[in-house]
Amino acid sequence: MNLKSLIVDDEIHIVKNLQAVLPWKEMGYMTVETAVNGQEALDIVTQHGEVDLILCDIKMPVMDGLTFINQLRGQNDTCEIILLTGFQEFSYAQKAIEYRVREYILKPIDYLKLEDTIYRLTKQIKHQKQSKMTQKKMDSIADLAYEKVFYDVIMNYSSAQTYTLNLNEDKNELQSKQFYLILIHIEEYFKKSMEWSQNEKKLWNFAVKNVLHEKLVYFVDRSTVLQTRDGEWCVILERDSNTFHKNNINEMMEHLEETVLKYLKFKINTVHWEKPITMTLLSDTYQKLQAIIVLSSNKAYAPKEASANSTSHFSMWNVVKELITGLKQSDRNKVEAGLDHLIKEINRITEHSYQTAQQVLHFMILHFIREMNELGIIDAEEEQRFWNMLKHSSSVNDLLQAINDLVYFCLDKISSKKSSDVLMISAGDYIQHHISSDLSIDELSDYLKISPSYFSLLFKQHFHMTFVEYVTKQRLDLAKSLLIMTENSITKIGKMIGYAERRYFTKVFQKYEGLSPSEYRLKFSEVKDGLNSR
Repeated sequence: MNLKSLIVDDEIHIVKNLQAVLPWKEMGYMTVETAVNGQEALDIVTQHGEVDLILCDIKMPVMDGLTFINQLRGQNDTCEIILLTGFQEFSYAQKAIEYRVREYILKPIDYLKLEDTIYRLTKQIKHQKQSKMTQKKMDSIADLAYEKVFYDVIMNYSSAQTYTLNLNEDKNELQSKQFYLILIHIEEYFKKSMEWSQNEKKLWNFAVKNVLHEKLVYFVDRSTVLQTRDGEWCVILERDSNTFHKNNINEMMEHLEETVLKYLKFKINTVHWEKPITMTLLSDTYQKLQAIIVLSSNKAYAPKEASANSTSHFSMWNVVKELITGLKQSDRNKVEAGLDHLIKEINRITEHSYQTAQQVLHFMILHFIREMNELGIIDAEEEQRFWNMLKHSSSVNDLLQAINDLVYFCLDKISSKKSSDVLMISAGDYIQHHISSDLSIDELSDYLKISPSYFSLLFKQHFHMTFVEYVTKQRLDLAKSLLIMTENSITKIGKMIGYAERRYFTKVFQKYEGLSPSEYRLKFSEVKDGLNSR
């Protein structure tokens, strides 16, 4: 554990003695800063961050020691302070106690006594920092664990019963809770994202998620925001939240829509399930909300489950899942069965509403294009071709033909790929959806049902780099965009891309980019300012 100390004294010979005589490195202090007055010391703390231990004189020019300590406590409430002074007035000692100074040592300095004092305080400092780091790590793990649990359950990767959290609450307590589920979608996301690069897509999706997070804290104590797909997010709210009530949902969704529109210029559609649900119903409810947000013109509340139309819509959604699963598995029989099922369902919907049948098919084509693009099955040129085809398909028969052509085109492309390529496409898709998590080879190989060694071999052959190199590159590409285009702190950006500790994020970033994150941001800021001044 690397500690930092600061010596503040205008008597240069005392400063040099303190630097030379005390065994700083042996005690764990890798950095020993010095200042000749309180103002200089305050500047050092402001510019270079937290200091663990301060040795400070009282009487100094410009700013005395007690004034410095008083101002310091406004921005650093944890560092330990030892006063070194030749003044013995009781009033100084009283002030020192008021500013939470731990020791008061008189000059001339007894260096053996001072060393013993520093050793004792350092032991306490290390214990406090370790406790803080442990708590911070546990909080981070808890947040990531919650997100992973909810994401896996909503996307139906795992059932709610499979999870046991070794956190503050056990599995039964988590499963017994009730949640409100909100689905959010960027209106006309497909059209907007057509011109974006992959990095731009990542940036905008992260930006929306952050805006949602920051706005939700005004309404609820705790919320979970999951990006379920490009341009789509699920918000999960615990029913027993102290400040949250069901009646707040409409107001909250209006504020979310207004905030995203104001800051990001995106119009979002929101829909929520009107009843609280248990964890086991999250996946099913999420799929129903997806159908509702497309087919029900952005209703604030989900229709009753007994509704005949909604039942038909949800049955239609199962056809969508059936076809996509068949494509991902390269199972021609399953795909053909899905298309047959699709025709039957469309005929049933057409009997009630021709317009609804058009809506369903239009959305299904968009949905397939997005799924196949995310998996790397169709490229940008092919995506554009299908998009143009969709614009010229208006009747139900035209749309059925379009979706038939799209499905078989994708099936042929997937079938032509080696099984190893399909596995790695799935691996790349998983990484993109879990980039802020603590990804590992064991996790990916378990997800793909292959051995870790075989996964590593296939990954290197397919991506031409190791798993760690690939994940690092994806994270740093996103970090660079966030540094240039947002004002988020370095710590926050690090957490957003999967690095819980700022120091480690900075180390990795500097290793690959040759600049620290702050220097990288400053470099582009100067370029932008230069362009703006022309």
